[in-house]
Formats: sequence, C-alpha cells, structure tokens
Amino acid sequence: MNRVVVGLAGKRGSGKSTLAETLQQRFGFASVSFGAYVRSAAELRSLPLHRSSLEELGRSLIRDLGWNRFCREVLAGSDSAQLLVVDGIRHVAARAAISSLVAPGCFGVAFVEVDESLRLSRLVTRGLAGDVVPGEEIFDELETLRREADIIVDGTRSDAANKIISWIDSASTEDG
Repeated sequence: MNRVVVGLAGKRGSGKSTLAETLQQRFGFASVSFGAYVRSAAELRSLPLHRSSLEELGRSLIRDLGWNRFCREVLAGSDSAQLLVVDGIRHVAARAAISSLVAPGCFGVAFVEVDESLRLSRLVTRGLAGDVVPGEEIFDELETLRREADIIVDGTRSDAANKIISWIDSASTEDG
C-alpha cells in the first residue's frame, strides 16, 4: 500500500482536530498538527501561548524557514506512517509543500466545514470568543483550499471520517 496523507483544512472551530482524533482512533492514522508544532516552538522559546503570539511565531517560522522546511518540521518523525493525518492546513503554500514532501505517496485535502453559528459557538465554549473578529480569518486562503479540496466534509457528522476513508479507497482504486 502506498503512503496516504490526508490534510485537514477549515476555519477554527470547524472540527478538524476532532476529525483527526477520529481518524487516529478508528483507522490507525498517525497525526501531526501545525498548531501543535507552533505551540511546541513557542514553549521552547518561552513565548506566551495566546493566539496573537502563536500567529506571529507561525508567520516568523514561515518567513525564516520557508514553506518546505517549515512543513518538513511539522511532518518530522512521521515518515514511517503509512496513514497520516495533517491537522490545520490553512495556506495554499502549505498544501503544495506537503504534497511535494510526501510524494510519491497519495496526498489529498479534506475541507471541514460547519454552520457558521455552530463554529462561533464552539469558539465561545473554548474561551476563544475574543478570537472571533470579522476579517481576521484568512478567508481567501481558506476559500481557495475549499475550492481545491479533494473532499468536503461536514464537521458535525459522525460519518465524516468514513467519508474520508471512502474517498481514499476510491482514489487508490483510480490510481490502480
């Protein structure tokens, strides 16, 4: 079996991390996360872990390392995983870099979406209500990722992981 890597894209609070956990627990995927990588980098630098600090660090890492090296760092240690889920793709350049880094393995992006009022409610429940500022999201990047996604799943549906597995099965059948 060729290596299969699924990137999860979507807005904050759409259900990406929950879906990544489901793919891990039910289907044996290894998991890496852009957010976890940036939080770890912040802890190593003794930086605060609030959203604005993490976002600034993320921008700084991308600027200093470039997309390929940044994504290689996020993927570090996952080379032996036949099934891998990458949580938190938020940039078109990240998608391109990961696709290149995991080749010749199968790579696809699942865009996770939910009703906007539910998404905002999830953020409030997590204490991230202050993060909900109109225009703050990187909407253009996310809209491009949505348009170019290999599959779009509903982050409220319990069968979202099954839909991704079905997509993987059909993609591997097409590749022959």
